[in-house]
Amino acid sequence: MFSASPHGLRIKFKNGYAISVQFGPGNYCHNRNKPEPVGECATAETAIIDRYDRFVTYKGDAVQGYQTPADVLETLNYVAGLHTIAAEDKEQWVKILQEVQNGKRSCRNAADLIMDAINREETAS
Repeated sequence: MFSASPHGLRIKFKNGYAISVQFGPGNYCHNRNKPEPVGECATAETAIIDRYDRFVTYKGDAVQGYQTPADVLETLNYVAGLHTIAAEDKEQWVKILQEVQNGKRSCRNAADLIMDAINREETAS
């Protein structure tokens, strides 16, 4: 889903994550100190936002400044590939992680369970 903002746009993916791409005054881009109207810009500011509207750290920060079109494409592909844990499965995953922490389950076994869940999710999509 696409949504517009005064200086860019937001793209929300099926996985619940979104990417904000902004390129206007005040954003970390070549138009940062330019007055309105914005028009075009060689770079943009990006941010990844989770399903709870929280910023996600990516490339070491919550906001990525002065991103080229190629950088924005890389971020779009990254966000599109993110997996989420369904709310109904969260309790199960917490229990598995606690079992690993307490030595009752191996890391390898937990990793196999996670990969199986991801593969099922991708097959269902």
